[in-house]
Amino acid sequence: MSENIGTGISVRVFTIGLICAILISGVGTYVAVRLSGFEGPEGEQGLHGEMGLLGPQGEQGIQGLQGEQGPQGLQGEKGDTGLQGPQGDQGPAGPQGIQGIQGPKGDQGEQGSQGPPTVFDVIHLEVFSDKDTEIFEDFPATSITITLENTSDLLVLFSTNARVFEEDATIVWKALVDGVECFPGEVALQPSWKLFSSVSFSFYKPSVGAGTHTVKMQWSVWLGSARAYIRTLAIMAFPT
Repeated sequence: MSENIGTGISVRVFTIGLICAILISGVGTYVAVRLSGFEGPEGEQGLHGEMGLLGPQGEQGIQGLQGEQGPQGLQGEKGDTGLQGPQGDQGPAGPQGIQGIQGPKGDQGEQGSQGPPTVFDVIHLEVFSDKDTEIFEDFPATSITITLENTSDLLVLFSTNARVFEEDATIVWKALVDGVECFPGEVALQPSWKLFSSVSFSFYKPSVGAGTHTVKMQWSVWLGSARAYIRTLAIMAFPT
C-alpha cells in the first residue's frame, strides 16, 4: 500500500517538472524574440573584398582522355644522304640471252699439230697359200682399199705364219701403194724350213695424197718352195 502511494507521488512530481520546463523554454523564446525583433529584409551586396592569399596546390587530377589527332604538319627539308649499306648477296643468274648475229670470219690460224693416226681396216685370215717361183705375185687375201681425207704418211704393218720346204729357201716380201713400192723395198724374211714360224715387217710410204688408194702385199720364193698360213695386214695413216 505504502509502495503504491510513493510511486504515484513520484509520477506526479516528474510530470509537474516536465510542464515547468516546457513553459520556461517557451517564455525564453518569446523574450528573445521581443528583445531582438523580427528579421528584416536582405540588405544590398557589399563591396568586393581583396583577393585572399594563394592557397596550397591541390593534388594532381586524373589524366584526361586522349584528344583527336591533329592535322599533318608541313613536309620537312630533305635530310643528308645516309651512309652506303653493305653489299647484298648475289642474285640468281638470269636466263640465257638470245644468240647474237654471227660475226665475220676471222683470219686463218696457224697449222695445228699433227693429229692422231687413222687406223683403217685390218685383214686377218687363216688360209694356206703355196709358191715356188721367184716372180713377185700378189700375196693372196692381203689387199686393202683406203680413202684419205688429207695428205698422209702411211705405215703398212704386215705379219704371217709361214715355212719353206728346203733349208736354203727364203721368202722375199714387198708392200705397194697404188703399185708403187713402199720403203724399204724388198725384204727377205727367212722362216723355218721344218715348222711354221712367224715373220713380220713394217713398211713406210710418205706423203700419200688425199683420195682413194690400194695397199697390197707381194711375195717371191727363192731357191725352193714355201707355204704361208695365218696373215695380218693393217694400215695406219698420219695426216701431214
